[in-house]
Amino acid sequence: MSTLILTCDTGEGHNSCAKAIKEVYDANGIPCEIINPVEFVSARFARLVHRIHTAMYQKFPTLFKVGYRFTQDHSRLTTAKGSFPYWILSRGVDQLNEYIILHQIDHIICVHPLLMMMVTELQRRYHTECQVAFVATDYTCSPGVSDSHPDVCFIPDDSLAEDFVCENIRYSQLIASGIPVRQQFYQVTDKKAAKAQLGIAEDAPHLLMACGSMGCGPMEELLDALAVENPIHITVACGNNESLRHRLFEKYSGYHHIHILGFVQDMSELMDSADLFVTKPGGLSSTEAAVKGLPAVYLNAVGGCESYNLAFFVQRNGAVSADSTAHAAALCRDLLRDSDKLEQMRQALKKLRLPNAGKVIFASMNEIKK
Repeated sequence: MSTLILTCDTGEGHNSCAKAIKEVYDANGIPCEIINPVEFVSARFARLVHRIHTAMYQKFPTLFKVGYRFTQDHSRLTTAKGSFPYWILSRGVDQLNEYIILHQIDHIICVHPLLMMMVTELQRRYHTECQVAFVATDYTCSPGVSDSHPDVCFIPDDSLAEDFVCENIRYSQLIASGIPVRQQFYQVTDKKAAKAQLGIAEDAPHLLMACGSMGCGPMEELLDALAVENPIHITVACGNNESLRHRLFEKYSGYHHIHILGFVQDMSELMDSADLFVTKPGGLSSTEAAVKGLPAVYLNAVGGCESYNLAFFVQRNGAVSADSTAHAAALCRDLLRDSDKLEQMRQALKKLRLPNAGKVIFASMNEIKK
């Protein structure tokens, strides 16, 4: 059987999720491809979606929060059949159907709730026989999911089941798979060895800062507040935000305990070297850290669905949240001086026993007959 994974360029989290699933398929020799079906509407529209999403995250996070809340409260206007987003995404359905037929697709795995609008229209228009799965990449049921018709819905945790059950999705269709992350995150490099590779002494505290692939949030202000905290080593992963990377590199190039990076390919090993993680609570980055047992300080930079991710891990004592840059700096200082508290947070994350989601999804989909 051949599987198609649908993702889109609204941050790297959804793409990372798609790659994590494909990685397991590839390891088992099962045909699997990833595409961005928004490009079937038009390549220009796909680029526009990416640019708008990036701009909202980096420059207008309040607008994103308002938009997310509006989408939650007005699904008929934003995600249901007849809404403008549904209509414009439906313009790519004919080409999506042609792709499915050409490549003899049996299973569709969708990792973005907006793309479920396209799949829903595909089901309505062509009565496709493909088995359809939705994979949630946040610790909540995102707007639009309840308007779709997946055959199976992979959710992050059993405790969230009631959020997903609705007229179109029954309990029997839910599988608590966890959120898929790359297999490298299930491999551990000894902390001393990981620190040594970065030139950090084994007894020196190491703070890792990252705010998604877009490098959003008050990272520069937070680094300014913590830069004098020698001998704390601070590594800042700026993602694709090149302007931020250049500014920080120019400002801190003479500081031996501050390391400025761009987009990091091996975040797994970088996390192994860290004692504490400062980040926005994205679904993928939060799960990656949790799988590693890495305590986190959350900056709720964009809100929306990420507020639910924050609540999930804070309530389970694996993370703490800051309501300002000054508060975040204080939390980092205090936690890096409190080894007992950090160990308690690590143990809380281990107790979650997060499943290897990619393997769960692969096994579950292969049990579904066409």
